[in-house]
Amino acid sequence: MLRVFSNARRLLILHELMAVNELSVGELVHTVGVPQASLSQHLAKLRAAKLLCARREGKHVYYHIANETAVKRTLQTIDRLLR
Repeated sequence: MLRVFSNARRLLILHELMAVNELSVGELVHTVGVPQASLSQHLAKLRAAKLLCARREGKHVYYHIANETAVKRTLQTIDRLLR
């Protein structure tokens, strides 16, 4: 599971979702600044680790944090370690 947190883009995705609660794939592409194909791979790894949930609304897919408490604690620990 910690391997999922080893990528800066995935950490940025988690930070953004913690800040606004839910974003579409298109919004994440714009916010994170990576191509849609790369973002999809990162989102798949985060979903596989049970960190994200997705919901579909028409053609759009929206992502949110599955377990906010666990993700928040892990991100706080990583932030402390990097200081």
